[in-house]
Amino acid sequence: MYPFGKAINAEFYPLVDNVEATTADIDAILLDSIYIFSYLGAKPSLDAARAGTGALQPIASWTALPERRGFSYAISAVNDPDPESDTIAYSYWSAVNFRWATGLQVQTVLQELIFERVWGHTRRIGVTFADVIAAWPAAEKYATTTQINAYIELAKGDLRNELKAKGYEFAEIRRPDRLTSAVLYSTLSHVSFGQIQTTGDHWHEQARHWASISKKVQSELKFEYDGISSGATVTTNTQGGYRFVSR
Repeated sequence: MYPFGKAINAEFYPLVDNVEATTADIDAILLDSIYIFSYLGAKPSLDAARAGTGALQPIASWTALPERRGFSYAISAVNDPDPESDTIAYSYWSAVNFRWATGLQVQTVLQELIFERVWGHTRRIGVTFADVIAAWPAAEKYATTTQINAYIELAKGDLRNELKAKGYEFAEIRRPDRLTSAVLYSTLSHVSFGQIQTTGDHWHEQARHWASISKKVQSELKFEYDGISSGATVTTNTQGGYRFVSR
């Protein structure tokens, strides 16, 4: 998703039969035009996509990313169309018109771009390098500070993906700091995993051990969740107050 009110960079990766374009293809591709269409109405027709009829903004250039088999292009800030409404996200459309090479037919690809209002937490998952070393002092022997910090971010990403798969939006969790221990043990698992020499060796078992603790913390955790995107914790009509959920 993309935020309202902020210029962004979108990306385009051409595919044929589910296979990425080659670097030679990327070098030869020529941009014809890109148009961004408003959320109003249905998905634009191919005719409108090629001509830019009714487009919110045109884009005349992009940057090739050969090593990633794609392109990046800048989109000017899109404003929330109705700040007073309860709708928090809208679907816009990007129409990418390009040619595989000079003189060839124009190809048109429509991509959905979802823009949403910005969310915010009052707390965060606060795992640091120092926390990792405090939990497992030997970790410093097997990974550099840079590597451990990268593992922390990887563990956070893993957690967000797992929550998403269970039906949770990370932004709607009111107390993300309660997930700190899960991220810490997942980080330790990544450190151990990086030392594995053969399947089933000591490091393999150590990585599995830390990962199992992380999973256990997650499975036992209960946290406040805003399941109706209201910006407030879901409550009951009893004196208890918060509704806690666990999956």
